[in-house]
Amino acid sequence: MLLGLIVVVALLYISTTTPFEHRGRSPETSAVGAVRTINTAVVTYQQYYGNGYPPSLRTLGPPPAGERASCDAAGLIDPALALGQKDGFVFEYCAGPAVEKGGKGCTAAGAKSYTVMAYPVEYGKTGKLSFFSDDSGKIRATKENRRATSTDPPLE
Repeated sequence: MLLGLIVVVALLYISTTTPFEHRGRSPETSAVGAVRTINTAVVTYQQYYGNGYPPSLRTLGPPPAGERASCDAAGLIDPALALGQKDGFVFEYCAGPAVEKGGKGCTAAGAKSYTVMAYPVEYGKTGKLSFFSDDSGKIRATKENRRATSTDPPLE
């Protein structure tokens, strides 16, 4: 099962690393794909490292050159997404309360829950929708010039 999740993450990573302009996709489509990639990476991290959900978005990013992936740099998402900005959108990851016992060898304890938000760098120019997701895996959206929340309608 873990191997299957890793394959899914790898495929999602590849599908979101090509700039959206080259694929004819809208910025919103790219942002939704990135939120899905984050959700998948978060679940993979939780299952593989036994540290709860990751403590930060950067934790999901690549390890330093020459080092192996670990619970501190899992290598599950690309560097731009791990830094929180990609294809005209800002991505914010918020870890919930910490787990009681962190994973073996992890610098920071993981979380019991998480939320992720994606919103345009410049509303109306780089995107017209904002997105929200959490540990339920549902992605919600708003057309209003604000960050999406858990009360916005889910995508269909």
